[in-house]
Amino acid sequence: MKLFVRRALAAATLSIAVAGCQTIGDLSGTRPSAETAPEASIEPLPPSVPDLVAAVTPPAASNSINGMDSERLIALWGEPSLKRRDIGSELWTYGKPKAKCSILIYVYPSKDGRMVIARGEATPGGADDNVVAACARANDLPSVKPVS
Repeated sequence: MKLFVRRALAAATLSIAVAGCQTIGDLSGTRPSAETAPEASIEPLPPSVPDLVAAVTPPAASNSINGMDSERLIALWGEPSLKRRDIGSELWTYGKPKAKCSILIYVYPSKDGRMVIARGEATPGGADDNVVAACARANDLPSVKPVS
């Protein structure tokens, strides 16, 4: 009897999986053919990522990392524990397991070619400068000093 139940359960699972792959067009016979299907249009990337970043990057505030040069942050905090490169940008992560928070740094090229921090945020917590500073302290990172 157990073998029958197992086979019935396997058959039911397989039919659900196959049925899930079908669309309404498959079932009704109105699925468009490759010849009549519209071509997908892919939006091109903005002409200049650095120009966009320069427009949204605020100047560095007294206790903010936003607008800071990436080389300066590395001099203060060292290399990030994780660095992910995307098209025209980077995401850096600073954090230790004992701290129970991490800092995410979004880095973009500026008009002059330098990599600049567009945004920093603590997870959990958000992008408030005081929350980011508290998370930095929890990770034994020195506070950010104003650019002189």
